Amino acid sequence: MVLSVVARLQVTTASVLRALGKYEEAEDMAQDAFDKAVRVGGPEHATTLLALDEYARLLLFQNKHSAWRALKKRALKLGVEWDAVVQ
Repeated sequence: MVLSVVARLQVTTASVLRALGKYEEAEDMAQDAFDKAVRVGGPEHATTLLALDEYARLLLFQNKHSAWRALKKRALKLGVEWDAVVQ
């Protein structure tokens, strides 16, 4: 429960950092949030999906397409329905 709340706060913080132009910090925060959310709630938990969406957006925003593809592959392997989350 606590890790789920921490992950959700990290997603929010990552979004704020992205808005402030602090992309590397935001990416690290979003990645950590995604990892925590997967461990705690599994691939279909709401926090996992929020974290995945933020993390993927950050990678695309920075033109890190190979990292984005690797994240997509990892998410699909975990059982996340990618197209329902990342547009």
